Amino acid sequence: MFGNRKPLETHIKSALTSVRGIAVDTLSIKDGKVQAVLTVLDGKPEEVEIAAEQAIQSVKGVMSVQIILTAEREGGEPSKKANTNKIKIDAKRIIAVASGKGGVGKSTVAMNIAAGL
Repeated sequence: MFGNRKPLETHIKSALTSVRGIAVDTLSIKDGKVQAVLTVLDGKPEEVEIAAEQAIQSVKGVMSVQIILTAEREGGEPSKKANTNKIKIDAKRIIAVASGKGGVGKSTVAMNIAAGL
């Protein structure tokens, strides 16, 4: 077992270089428990997750592994299920109410704006 976190982290990162199609975002290590946040760049997420978990488990001193996968994709062709029909709206102005978070009252604000118009 390694005396401190740094050598263990170095060995884990080295082991992960054998896994194709990932980028290591963050590694958290505490008492042999490893949490890795990985970005899937290429390949099937399920296969990448299994390969990454096996690579980390192979490092001496690792007791358990938790893998969190993320993926960033470039905008491209819409999926086959996407609705690509255009909607015509006869309106002079459109007001959008949005937030990056839930439970902040977007529907209430939209209803109040509609009622006020």
